[in-house]
Amino acid sequence: MKFLASMLLLPGCLLAAETNEQYWSAWHREAAEVKKCASPNRVRDFLSDSLKNLGNAERSEAYAEVLETIIVENPNCFLRAAARLKPTSCKKAIAFYVDGAIYHEPKELHAALKSAGINIVGCYGS
Repeated sequence: MKFLASMLLLPGCLLAAETNEQYWSAWHREAAEVKKCASPNRVRDFLSDSLKNLGNAERSEAYAEVLETIIVENPNCFLRAAARLKPTSCKKAIAFYVDGAIYHEPKELHAALKSAGINIVGCYGS
Protein backbone atom coordinates (compact mmCIF):
# COMPACT_ATOMS: atom_id res chain seq x y z
CA MET A 1 0.00 0.00 0.00
CA LYS A 2 2.83 2.40 0.90
CA PHE A 3 4.53 1.59 -2.42
CA LEU A 4 1.32 2.25 -4.33
CA ALA A 5 0.86 5.62 -2.62
CA SER A 6 4.43 6.65 -3.47
CA MET A 7 3.90 5.62 -7.09
CA LEU A 8 1.04 8.10 -7.39
CA LEU A 9 3.51 10.96 -6.93
CA LEU A 10 5.79 9.98 -9.81
CA PRO A 11 5.90 11.67 -13.19
CA GLY A 12 4.29 9.74 -16.02
CA CYS A 13 7.57 8.25 -17.21
CA LEU A 14 8.27 6.94 -13.72
CA LEU A 15 4.86 5.40 -13.05
CA ALA A 16 5.92 2.08 -14.48
CA ALA A 17 8.92 1.80 -12.16
CA GLU A 18 8.39 -1.11 -9.82
CA THR A 19 11.48 -1.07 -7.65
CA ASN A 20 13.64 1.60 -6.08
CA GLU A 21 16.39 0.77 -8.57
CA GLN A 22 13.97 1.11 -11.48
CA TYR A 23 12.63 4.36 -10.04
CA TRP A 24 16.09 5.94 -9.88
CA SER A 25 17.07 4.64 -13.29
CA ALA A 26 13.96 6.24 -14.83
CA TRP A 27 14.44 9.37 -12.70
CA HIS A 28 18.01 9.87 -13.91
CA ARG A 29 16.94 9.47 -17.55
CA GLU A 30 14.23 12.08 -17.02
CA ALA A 31 16.59 14.43 -15.15
CA ALA A 32 19.05 14.28 -18.05
CA GLU A 33 16.29 15.32 -20.45
CA VAL A 34 15.06 18.06 -18.12
CA LYS A 35 18.57 19.53 -17.89
CA LYS A 36 18.48 20.08 -21.65
CA CYS A 37 15.56 22.50 -21.13
CA ALA A 38 14.15 21.63 -24.54
CA SER A 39 10.57 21.65 -23.26
CA PRO A 40 9.25 24.12 -20.67
CA ASN A 41 6.35 21.75 -20.00
CA ARG A 42 8.72 18.88 -19.27
CA VAL A 43 10.68 21.06 -16.86
CA ARG A 44 7.38 22.25 -15.32
CA ASP A 45 6.29 18.64 -14.80
CA PHE A 46 9.64 17.79 -13.22
CA LEU A 47 9.38 20.85 -10.97
CA SER A 48 5.81 19.97 -10.03
CA ASP A 49 6.83 16.39 -9.22
CA SER A 50 9.70 17.71 -7.12
CA LEU A 51 7.26 19.64 -4.95
CA LYS A 52 5.20 16.49 -4.40
CA ASN A 53 8.35 14.76 -3.11
CA LEU A 54 9.47 17.39 -0.60
CA GLY A 55 8.73 15.03 2.28
CA ASN A 56 11.31 12.53 1.00
CA ALA A 57 14.82 13.76 1.84
CA GLU A 58 16.65 11.59 -0.68
CA ARG A 59 14.39 12.60 -3.54
CA SER A 60 14.27 16.25 -2.48
CA GLU A 61 18.06 16.45 -2.57
CA ALA A 62 18.20 14.82 -5.99
CA TYR A 63 15.60 17.20 -7.41
CA ALA A 64 17.37 20.17 -5.76
CA GLU A 65 20.67 19.30 -7.40
CA VAL A 66 19.08 19.27 -10.86
CA LEU A 67 16.86 22.32 -10.37
CA GLU A 68 19.51 24.48 -8.71
CA THR A 69 21.87 23.64 -11.57
CA ILE A 70 19.23 24.71 -14.08
CA ILE A 71 18.71 27.98 -12.19
CA VAL A 72 22.44 28.78 -12.36
CA GLU A 73 23.04 27.59 -15.92
CA ASN A 74 19.73 28.48 -17.57
CA PRO A 75 17.58 30.73 -15.36
CA ASN A 76 15.18 31.44 -18.25
CA CYS A 77 14.38 27.73 -18.41
CA PHE A 78 13.56 27.54 -14.71
CA LEU A 79 11.44 30.70 -14.76
CA ARG A 80 9.50 29.63 -17.87
CA ALA A 81 8.71 26.33 -16.15
CA ALA A 82 7.82 27.99 -12.83
CA ALA A 83 5.50 30.42 -14.62
CA ARG A 84 3.48 27.42 -15.82
CA LEU A 85 2.77 26.32 -12.24
CA LYS A 86 -0.08 27.56 -10.08
CA PRO A 87 1.05 30.66 -8.12
CA THR A 88 1.13 28.75 -4.82
CA SER A 89 3.31 26.03 -6.36
CA CYS A 90 5.54 28.64 -7.97
CA LYS A 91 6.08 30.36 -4.61
CA LYS A 92 6.79 26.99 -3.00
CA ALA A 93 9.39 26.21 -5.68
CA ILE A 94 11.12 29.56 -5.14
CA ALA A 95 11.03 29.07 -1.37
CA PHE A 96 12.56 25.63 -1.52
CA TYR A 97 14.92 25.73 -4.51
CA VAL A 98 16.09 29.35 -4.23
CA ASP A 99 15.62 30.65 -0.69
CA GLY A 100 16.25 27.24 0.89
CA ALA A 101 18.87 26.06 -1.60
CA ILE A 102 21.02 23.08 -0.69
CA TYR A 103 23.85 23.17 -3.24
CA HIS A 104 24.21 26.88 -4.00
CA GLU A 105 24.01 30.11 -2.05
CA PRO A 106 20.55 31.70 -2.29
CA LYS A 107 22.21 35.00 -3.33
CA GLU A 108 23.81 33.25 -6.31
CA LEU A 109 20.48 31.76 -7.36
CA HIS A 110 18.58 35.05 -6.98
CA ALA A 111 21.26 36.81 -9.04
CA ALA A 112 20.92 34.21 -11.78
CA LEU A 113 17.14 34.53 -11.81
CA LYS A 114 17.28 38.34 -11.83
CA SER A 115 19.70 38.22 -14.77
CA ALA A 116 16.97 36.53 -16.81
CA GLY A 117 14.81 39.66 -16.54
CA ILE A 118 11.61 37.64 -16.24
CA ASN A 119 8.97 38.51 -13.64
CA ILE A 120 6.24 36.07 -12.69
CA VAL A 121 3.23 37.95 -11.36
CA GLY A 122 2.34 36.71 -7.91
CA CYS A 123 5.45 34.56 -7.65
CA TYR A 124 8.83 36.03 -8.49
CA GLY A 125 10.23 39.44 -9.26
CA SER A 126 6.92 41.25 -9.29
